[in-house]
Amino acid sequence: MNWMNRCLAGVAGAWLMVTGLNAADMQPPAGALSNGVPIATMKNLDEIEPRTLITRLPFSISRSGSYYVSAPLPGTNGANGIVISVGDVIIDLNGFTLRGTNGSLDGIRVTVPCDGLTIRNGSIYGWGGYGIMATNAAHVRIEGVNVTRSGSGGIYAGKNALVERCEVYANGFDAPPSDPPADDGIHVRSYSTIKDCKAFANRGAGIHSYQFSQVIGCIATESMQADGIHVEDFCTVQRCTAARNMENGIKVGSMSRVSDNICGQNGTSSTNGAGILVVGQNSMIDNNNCCGNYYGYKTHMLTADGNLYLRNNASNNSNDYYFVAGDYFGQVLTPPPGSIINSNPWANFSTF
Repeated sequence: MNWMNRCLAGVAGAWLMVTGLNAADMQPPAGALSNGVPIATMKNLDEIEPRTLITRLPFSISRSGSYYVSAPLPGTNGANGIVISVGDVIIDLNGFTLRGTNGSLDGIRVTVPCDGLTIRNGSIYGWGGYGIMATNAAHVRIEGVNVTRSGSGGIYAGKNALVERCEVYANGFDAPPSDPPADDGIHVRSYSTIKDCKAFANRGAGIHSYQFSQVIGCIATESMQADGIHVEDFCTVQRCTAARNMENGIKVGSMSRVSDNICGQNGTSSTNGAGILVVGQNSMIDNNNCCGNYYGYKTHMLTADGNLYLRNNASNNSNDYYFVAGDYFGQVLTPPPGSIINSNPWANFSTF
């Protein structure tokens, strides 16, 4: 048998095997049809991730769940944009903007104490009140949100917040004087983390955090009436830049650590402003660079002592270092220009 005959025989055998199957073997399994029509087996989007579309403002959320925006949404006079009265809520702005108008209130407001709120990926612009007012909420996550030109503060959140990759710009210029301040760029309660954020030209502090918190890798510049970064007791400020703020670059309380930061041209309109100001006790100020401030490093003389200053550099400040009697510090060296030979690993430098 030649090769052509062998091919034809194979095809014929395959045909006989197919045509020899019982018709019952070709039937779909039970439940695959409904009135003779195949039943869809793929899940729809609501089954994979149930979400509710926010189509207009104002919008009230009183049921836990996931919500999203699919277009820019304008606010209205005399109203908040999104009002949240329940916990366990996710809001995905999906890259769009909630835009306030004359007489509008807060862009997003939490009205009751609750737990678990995530807001991400979009912009909040031009609201008459706060951009985000969520001090009632704990365990808040705000990620990738830009808040610009709110009449009061930019992003305000309660305890155990995470604010990451956010930007706050030119907020707080219509806020009345208050305590706590209502004009900060980012303002979070205790046990919080602010990471990789930018605060620029807010009236109050660019970034303000309460106890047991950390501010990592942030930029805070040109705060009009306050500090660039203000943290209280038991806090960490690391790898940040604070420049050209009206008062201090970084202000810190007791038992905190401030390390690897750059603070430049802060407090130049005041005889009290500093690159780094310590108003508490027993904090560690390590490996920072403060240049062009009124004070480079300053311990508040009435409230603080026992602070430790190591391996810092000060340059072109009106006063490089201002310690109090109870402070500890590495030797302050003022070497001439050129190479530096020094055997003291804890030395602070004053260079020109």
